[in-house]
Amino acid sequence: MYRACGSPSIRDRPAPTSAARARTKSAYCSPDAGSAPNTHQSDVNNDESCWQTIQRVLLQRYGYPLNAPDPPVLGPSTGSPFPANENDLFEYLIPERRVALVIDRSGSMNIAERMPSAREATRYWVERLLLEEEDTRMAVVTFNQGATLLQPLATPSEIAPGLVETIMTLPAQGLTNMVGGLELARQQVRSDPPRAATQTVVLLTDGWHNHPQSTSLVQVIPGYGDDRIQIFPIGLGTSEYTPGSQQNWGAVDMAGLRDLAQQTGGSYPILANNATAAEDRIKELYDFILGGLVASAQGSLDALPDHPGDPGTITSAPGKRPKLTSLAKQYEIGTLKDLIAGRRPQRNTSRWRARFVVEPIFVERDSSRLSVTLSFPAIAPLWLYLITPSGKAHNMAASDTQMISQERTEFAVVKQPTPGLWYAVGFRPTGGGSLHWRLCAGSRNRRLAVDARASSINPPGSPVLLDAGAVWGDRLSGLSVVAQIRAPDGTLANVTLSDGATGEAEDGAYRGAYTPTSAGRHDGVIRIGARGVPIQAQMAHRLSHAGNDLKHSGRLELKPIAGPFRRLVPVSFWSGDLPKSFDLELFKP
Repeated sequence: MYRACGSPSIRDRPAPTSAARARTKSAYCSPDAGSAPNTHQSDVNNDESCWQTIQRVLLQRYGYPLNAPDPPVLGPSTGSPFPANENDLFEYLIPERRVALVIDRSGSMNIAERMPSAREATRYWVERLLLEEEDTRMAVVTFNQGATLLQPLATPSEIAPGLVETIMTLPAQGLTNMVGGLELARQQVRSDPPRAATQTVVLLTDGWHNHPQSTSLVQVIPGYGDDRIQIFPIGLGTSEYTPGSQQNWGAVDMAGLRDLAQQTGGSYPILANNATAAEDRIKELYDFILGGLVASAQGSLDALPDHPGDPGTITSAPGKRPKLTSLAKQYEIGTLKDLIAGRRPQRNTSRWRARFVVEPIFVERDSSRLSVTLSFPAIAPLWLYLITPSGKAHNMAASDTQMISQERTEFAVVKQPTPGLWYAVGFRPTGGGSLHWRLCAGSRNRRLAVDARASSINPPGSPVLLDAGAVWGDRLSGLSVVAQIRAPDGTLANVTLSDGATGEAEDGAYRGAYTPTSAGRHDGVIRIGARGVPIQAQMAHRLSHAGNDLKHSGRLELKPIAGPFRRLVPVSFWSGDLPKSFDLELFKP
C-alpha cells in the first residue's frame, strides 16, 4: 500500500472513538452530507472553500494529498459563489457494484445466431454471479418495441428462481427500442440511492435503434452521464451487411455503440458473431468489470493434435474424475513437475501431447479468489484441474473451491488462493481428431485490477490489436505498458502501448498494434507497471463523494494515488491462415 509523506495507513491507526466521529461531522463542508446552506461552510471552516476543506481533511485524517480540481471550484474564500451543484460533492457512495444486463430481443435478432448468442452470454453472467459474488446487485432488462424488466436489482441470494430458464427461452420479434431498454436499465441501477461505487450496464444487441422513429440513441447519454453509469456494449453479428437483408439488419451499428461507450466511460464495443464468441466476450467483460483481474491468460488458445494411435476414452462417474496424478502416471509422466516442465517419455510424446493442456496462472499476494475458465467444442470435452504453487494437485472438491461444468465450458473458483505460480491443466478424456481450446484465468485483488488482451485470431497481413489498463479505485494513467511478443520462428518484438487515442490523451485505455512477420501461434506477455496516477476528474469525483462516514473508509479503498506495482499478463494469438482443422465455431472473432 502506498503511504503519502510517510504517514501510517488507515489499517495502522486505532479506530476512532464515538466522540471523534462526532467531531468529524463538521470537518466537511456540511455536517449532514450537504443539506446545510453554503454559508455554513464559511462559518465553521474559517472561510475555506469546499475543496480546501476536503484537501485539508484528507491530509489530516488519512495522510493523502489531493490536488485541487482544474478548473478550480470557487468558494467564499475567493469571494465567488459556490457552483449550483455544490451539494453533489457530499453524497455517499455505497461500497457495492451494480450491473444491469440489457438484452435485445427484436426481430432482427433472429438472423444467424444472434439470439442464441445473447442467451448464452447472459446465462454465463448470471450463473457465475450466483456462484461467486456477494457484493454485487444485478438487474436484467429485455427490449423489442418495448422494454421489460425480467429481474429487478437484487443480490445473488435475492435473484428469482428460474431466471436462467426464462432467459434461455426468450423469443426474438418486433422492432428495436434500444432507448427504452437503456432507460429502464438506468432506472434500476439508480433505484436505490445513494450511488454505488461501481455502476455498469452491459448491452447485448445487434445494433440499430429504430423505434420510436422520433427518438435517437444519443438521447440516453446525458442521463447516464448525470448518474455516472458506464455502458459496455457487445455487438451481436458482423460489421458487414448481408446481401438481400432488410435495411440495417445485416450489420451491427458499431459507430452508435462506440458513441454510447465512449461518452459514458465504458469500453469500446466488441463484436461477436456466434454464441461461443459472445460467451467469450462476456467472460472478458465480467473479469474486467467484476473480476478484478491481476493476471490473465485469457488470450491463450492452441490445439491438441490428432493421435490416431490413442483412440481410447477414459470415463468417470459425475463428481468422481480420476486424480490428475493418476492420469499423469497412466501416460507415463513421472510427476506433476514433469507435466509442468513438459518432460515426456520420448516414445509417447505424441500420445501425451494429444491429451494434456498446461498453462501458467500468476496469483499475487492479497488475492481474494482465483477464477479459471476453459472453453472447448461441445463434441470434444476437456476436464479442468489445477496445480498449486507447491507443485501439488489442488483438491477440486475442497470447501474453498466451486466448479461448474457445462457443455462447452469448465469453470472453477478458488477462494483465498495461495500466492505464486499456479497451473491450469486441461485433460482430454477422449481420443480422436485435433481439438482447439481457449483459457481465461485470473486472480482478484480488491485494491488493484489490471487487464490486457490481444485480438485472438488475425487474418494474413492484418495487425494484431493490443490493449491494456489498470484500475485502483479509478482508471490509471501515467503507466508503463509494454508488450513483448515471441513469433513462431523465435523472433522477439517489443510494442509500447499508449494511453488514449488522438484527442483522448490519458483516458486510461492503453492501446497498440503488432504486425506479425510469420504465421502461426504467437506467445507473449504484456507488462503493466510504474506508479500510476488516476485520471484527475475520476479521482476528484471518487474522493469528494466519499462523505465523512468512517465506517465505509476501509471498504471503498479511496486512494488518490496508486502505489508502485508491476503486473505481467500472458497473452497468445494466432496470425495468418488457420489450419483446416481449426474450430471456427469456437474461435471465430
